[in-house]
Amino acid sequence: MIWFASVLSAYALLAAVAVGDKFLLARRLPDPALYAFLVGLLGSLAVLLSPWLGFPVPDPAGLGLAILSGILFVLASYFLYIGLRREEVSRFIPAVGGLVAVFTLMFAAGLSLRTVSPFGREFWALLILVAGSFELSARRGKAAVAYVVSAAAFFGLSFATAKAAFLVQSFWSGFLWMRLGGGLAAVLLFLALPGLRRGIREGFQRPPAVPGTPLLFVGNQALGALGIVLQNFAVYLVPALYLPFVNALQGVQYVFLILFAAILGRQVPDLAEEGGQELVRRVVGILLVALGLLLLAFTLQ
Repeated sequence: MIWFASVLSAYALLAAVAVGDKFLLARRLPDPALYAFLVGLLGSLAVLLSPWLGFPVPDPAGLGLAILSGILFVLASYFLYIGLRREEVSRFIPAVGGLVAVFTLMFAAGLSLRTVSPFGREFWALLILVAGSFELSARRGKAAVAYVVSAAAFFGLSFATAKAAFLVQSFWSGFLWMRLGGGLAAVLLFLALPGLRRGIREGFQRPPAVPGTPLLFVGNQALGALGIVLQNFAVYLVPALYLPFVNALQGVQYVFLILFAAILGRQVPDLAEEGGQELVRRVVGILLVALGLLLLAFTLQ
């Protein structure tokens, strides 16, 4: 059950980070490639903890899986940031989370990891959570679907390879090499995208358009780093059978968005503008997520 608490805590943090990402991408750091580059580069700073936690080098298979997982995570983030820039965060994030669970299930089976058996309680809990995520992300255009599928496919493969990597090494070893893999992905983006290189040069040559942007970005990424640590810790602890649930629970992020909005005394963007039918779909989505969580809790007992 520790993995369950860990993943719920992770998505509470990542809900706040998603709002920060949307704000930065919309107003201050509008280039998704630059954003993904900076996220991958900052993640690789985990190596600075090596003097205290060690610098383990796993066997070639574990090393390759961890690095591949990190690369895939940054590539998935790139498509996620493109979608976040163009779409409403409260629709886009749950849609990605629901589809990631499906891709994770497929890729985990391909890697011979034990997965959910059809028509068991775990299967129905997963199905309800995925359905809730899609209900929460109603009214998606064709472009949004393309970004959702691209991000979800890369995230799904990243999570499946991460679990395979964690099965053959310690948490710190796998986490470290995944973050270094993310740094490698940042370098690959830098080499492959001339526009990214130009944007970085211009960024060094002139101050940020809006004061405080670097501080806001670093603060948001620090919060995101804690969320990623908790999410990866959940992947490390979770039995392979329940791996897709780590992603299916992403629909919980929307519930946290509602809670944050209530605490801050503000409305979730676009929610107040929606018609009755769309609002009903959101309520149904929340109820489905709650039902899926309840069924999963009974399954884990």
